[in-house]
Amino acid sequence: MTTAPRSRALPLTVLAVSTAVLIGTVTWSISAPWGDRWGSGTYPSHTMSSQMMSDSVGVMGALQQGDGPVDTIDEAAASADRLAAQWSLETDEVMEFSNHFYVVLVDEAGDAATELIVDRETGDVALEWGPAMMWNTSYGMMPSHTRPVRHTVNADRARDLATEWLRQFRPGLQTGESHAFPGYFTMHTVRDGATVGMLSVHSRSGHVWYHTWHGEFIQSRGHSE
Repeated sequence: MTTAPRSRALPLTVLAVSTAVLIGTVTWSISAPWGDRWGSGTYPSHTMSSQMMSDSVGVMGALQQGDGPVDTIDEAAASADRLAAQWSLETDEVMEFSNHFYVVLVDEAGDAATELIVDRETGDVALEWGPAMMWNTSYGMMPSHTRPVRHTVNADRARDLATEWLRQFRPGLQTGESHAFPGYFTMHTVRDGATVGMLSVHSRSGHVWYHTWHGEFIQSRGHSE
């Protein structure tokens, strides 16, 4: 299946359906007390079930069709490698969750480029839900390669915002390893030193988006080892 080159957004048909699905399944709320510290203070208030996540991959259309079930982290990495090669990218970190496999792609310089999901049942490879689609300024739904982007939140500030968000909404979790993607940062969340999940922080607004769709963390290989 033909995939989008590095400088282009997702195919228009995928974009239209993706936007509709996102609007229908993710509800945003505004909490006034956080306005001064977090931009507008928005954060996702509803979680997405594993069934919704599985259904959404089919609705949005995979960037690469799979050949059947993917059972191991090595198989997931191999699937991601094939797509990465078409974008002149490389597979870096691969994480296995109960719902699917999560993959970080990097460019030739080793900088984080985008995030993928490999479906367990079909082997389909798609852009990850959430920030990878909505915030990524190079590989997402609204690329900004034709206009300058001003980033006001650096890595330290992003971690501070994430830490405060976790304190309020996921007490007991701390921030872990961080990747700087085009337009946002994604960090692991940890409890007692063990990985639990992840969240993202927008590099202009400071909005925090917790990834609710992964399920239970199982293992990882690559960057975080």
